Amino acid sequence: MRRFTMLASLLMVLCLQMAAQTWEDVKVGNSTRKTLTYVPKNVEKSPALVISLHGMNQDPGYQQNQTQWNALADTEGFIVTYPLGNNKMWDTHGMGDVKFVVAVMKDMELKHNVDKNRIYLSGFSMGSWLGYHCLETLGDKIAAFGPVSGVDIGKQPKANRMVPIMHIHGTADDVFKYTGDPYHMAGGYPSIEEYVKRWAAYEGCDASNPQVIRPYPAGRNTANDTRTIYNNVNDDVEVNLISIDGKGHWHSNDPNGVNSTQELWNFFKRHQLNQHPVPVENRNYFIRYESTVGENLWDRQAVYTLPKALEKGAKYTLTMKMRTSADCAELGFWPIWNASANKNQWGGSDDVQYEAAYHVEAGDWKTLTWNFTANFTLDTFQFVFGKYGGILDIDDMVLVKEGTSENLIANADFSARNIQGWSTNWNGPSYFLDNEAYASTGIEKPAVATMMKSADKAYYTLQGVKVIRPTKGIYIHGGKKIVIK
Repeated sequence: MRRFTMLASLLMVLCLQMAAQTWEDVKVGNSTRKTLTYVPKNVEKSPALVISLHGMNQDPGYQQNQTQWNALADTEGFIVTYPLGNNKMWDTHGMGDVKFVVAVMKDMELKHNVDKNRIYLSGFSMGSWLGYHCLETLGDKIAAFGPVSGVDIGKQPKANRMVPIMHIHGTADDVFKYTGDPYHMAGGYPSIEEYVKRWAAYEGCDASNPQVIRPYPAGRNTANDTRTIYNNVNDDVEVNLISIDGKGHWHSNDPNGVNSTQELWNFFKRHQLNQHPVPVENRNYFIRYESTVGENLWDRQAVYTLPKALEKGAKYTLTMKMRTSADCAELGFWPIWNASANKNQWGGSDDVQYEAAYHVEAGDWKTLTWNFTANFTLDTFQFVFGKYGGILDIDDMVLVKEGTSENLIANADFSARNIQGWSTNWNGPSYFLDNEAYASTGIEKPAVATMMKSADKAYYTLQGVKVIRPTKGIYIHGGKKIVIK
């Protein structure tokens, strides 16, 4: 009886899966094409769509098995479809398969009510080649693109919109070679690192100063995979390369390393079309750390290197804004004399000041304040959140010496749109510059503002930073809020 019940349960699950997955006809001009579509039981009312393109001489069934998109769709509630190429091939130069992809998008909108702002394109090998080719004319319809082990051979970057890209490639790939193939019969291509860098530059990213995370994911010690992140923070465009050491021509879902499908989805769901653009001058920029739980209290650290070391024996006040996605039991602040001769075996310093830790509750921005005397010639700040797992945002840092009003933190409110001076410890989390629309909820007076003389007629930002030549924006001037248009 028990065995019969188990078999019945398995049959029921199988029937549900079969009911959720169907071959669908797609009309393209005068021809009818096919795509294999998976609709999970818990699908959203207006779901996101992932279009996954198979490789040369492969098919939707093969693509489905190697990517395992269906399992993720079950938990996340989106739809995934696997189009079938003519003769298991793709037209990577003409418009035949571009029109097919357009037809699939429209079909999914009509049949499954997919959200046209959340249509994501991915592919493997020749499927990635077609995906890059599609960006030329379909970039305005694709919220984000996730190619795996394939490039658009013989072409320079070209798209009708700046599309967020996450490219994943094995360093031992011998088909689309990681080191490049300048003599390929279709026109040649550079190394994958150079290829992705060219796309980053084309899409307005700072191609000279990428963020490099190695090993990736951070904190692992079983391999040396690398994630390189290029950012265009003004246009909310990000171009990524995940290089998987020793991996060949394959869509890798390594349970002990890079899970390509999960990485792509994590990237995709951060992007969508038709978001109302916010002018650069009206955005609030901040640094975001994404942390996993550490084994020890000191495992996960955000690090800031001061432009100039602090004066030993002087009194200082540090204020900063902090926001977390979950309750952070202890956020520690450790000023360190990193240039000290008393370095320990882990590369830190024995000259550390352990200031009182804060309990930070999840929610909106909170202002934290530390008053301390520099017992050493301090030159590094460490913010320690070892057992915290989640998102942690930092903004509006103000550091002043007693009796003065100069903010000693460079780029304190990140309005320079960079994160120079910031890093993480050896086992630290990933981090990047982020931004959101600025919404004023009243004037807060951080430490530097309270130390200003009432007669000071200079202009200050709402974060208390003195501005020599104010442009458009909101300022404090003569004790009043001034709007310059």
